[in-house]
Amino acid sequence: MAISRSPAHVLLLRSSVMSELVSAFLSSLEFLHPVRPAINLVAYGCVAIAAQEFVRRRRKGFASLVLVGLAFGLFAECDLAPQD
Repeated sequence: MAISRSPAHVLLLRSSVMSELVSAFLSSLEFLHPVRPAINLVAYGCVAIAAQEFVRRRRKGFASLVLVGLAFGLFAECDLAPQD
């Protein structure tokens, strides 16, 4: 059985790993928790694919993709973060 390596699958997995492990927000043991990868795939992977499709279908460039990513980052950090 071959492993699928379509660009969408790579983007889905890479975005969740890059956002949590490379930024050192989570340790590798916390990332391997059974529920954590599923949450990260939904929170970051699906948004990355949606942003890519949004920009591609409107035939915009890399700058538009960066702006969509920036908008998601602001939304995620301001709206989804626990309020004290």
